[in-house]
Amino acid sequence: MIKGSGAVMAVENILHVSKLAQKVMEDTPHMNLVGAGAEEFVYSKGFKKTTLLTPAAKKRWEAWLKNLNIPLR
Repeated sequence: MIKGSGAVMAVENILHVSKLAQKVMEDTPHMNLVGAGAEEFVYSKGFKKTTLLTPAAKKRWEAWLKNLNIPLR
């Protein structure tokens, strides 16, 4: 069966989501997977949770939060 599209939405901490979208296209009858369903699918396909925030970006984010007077966790 030839399929023409696959997409994932609202997926966090996954590197190379385009590869995940390809898996949706190849391995499911669906065009889109969203949120919890997409997260369950991603781990079932062997993708690993990855921290995408670099140390430099985290430092800038924390400085931005400090300027907003929001307490850090």
